[in-house]
Amino acid sequence: MTNPIKFSVIIPVYNVQDYLSECLDSIVGQTLKDIEIICVDNGSVDKSLEILKKYAKRDKRIKILDIGRSNAGTARNAGLAVANGEFLYFIDSDDYCETDLLEKCYKKITEDKADVLVFRASMFDTTTKKHEILSYSLVNNNLPTKIPFKPVEMKNHLFNSFQNWPWNKVFRHEFIKEKNISFQEVVRANDVMFVYLALAQAKKITILDDVLIHYRVGNKNSLQATNHLAPVAFWDAYRKTKEMLIKVGVYDMFERTYLNETMKGILYNYHSVKTKEAKEYIYALIRYGAEIEFSFMKHDKKYYEDKNAYDEFREIVESSRLSDIEVQALQKEYKILKLKNKELEKTKIQLENGIKEIRESGAYKAGMAITSVPRKIKSLIK
Repeated sequence: MTNPIKFSVIIPVYNVQDYLSECLDSIVGQTLKDIEIICVDNGSVDKSLEILKKYAKRDKRIKILDIGRSNAGTARNAGLAVANGEFLYFIDSDDYCETDLLEKCYKKITEDKADVLVFRASMFDTTTKKHEILSYSLVNNNLPTKIPFKPVEMKNHLFNSFQNWPWNKVFRHEFIKEKNISFQEVVRANDVMFVYLALAQAKKITILDDVLIHYRVGNKNSLQATNHLAPVAFWDAYRKTKEMLIKVGVYDMFERTYLNETMKGILYNYHSVKTKEAKEYIYALIRYGAEIEFSFMKHDKKYYEDKNAYDEFREIVESSRLSDIEVQALQKEYKILKLKNKELEKTKIQLENGIKEIRESGAYKAGMAITSVPRKIKSLIK
């Protein structure tokens, strides 16, 4: 029997009152009607939840989950746990999509009997109101000649051809359940593990070369705009993703594309954080942790597509300069040692004064007089 719900659309929501209606309108207005819309509010303190409730009154396909303050990964997993659709689509609540997205994707993914479908994305600037096609959302010159294709056919380019975003992809629900794929419940970059595991384990991947989603920039409350508040969450995401790729037995096959994309991702986060402190923290992580966690330098420059990224990364790893964090740590240690030295000097003076008092006391002088003869005899024996 055919599933009457063709798509479960899962939307994590947090403090997006200015953009939420535009996102919901683009989903409610989809030309494919057999869908459910699962909105997961994770502790909004603005009018987001109120907006969701208004839409839910008008459209019975909308389900609201209020899970309290958490993160986007937890919200997506909560939506995933109650999803009933044949396919899954995840959209961020400050983005919006073309109203024929689901219909086009459903037709293509069912025709090709694929587990994952990838389509193009554009960037929408809230300030300038301009769109720009994101060419790297779907890199054509890396694609096999025949579509659909098996992941192994793109083993050296799989991750860096489609990006780690879930919102320019749709997924077969049964496949996600079978492989037990979920989002990492971290503050940022929760989607890396989900997307990489899905791409690497799919039986077939298909492509829809249309711009169907519009990624918003200029939202001051977005995770990317506030990345300095959790500057190393991305590091945990890449590390955990590698661990899971190894666990399911596909890391060796996709190591090259993983390392290429991870190196660029780390450098992107290094350059994009908003505070000097966060930047220096990432610098120290790269210098001391990159080879321990990822072993980038076991491969030479030819292994990497972005030669400039490789040069910059290698320079940091092999750098002799101290980062600000290291300098601050040394300064802190110096202050502690200086304070301890003062305490030792104080103790030394107290001991010296105590010894002086003892030597000047009558008891000490009497004792020395009494023991003077035995001491002389002992010295002669020696």
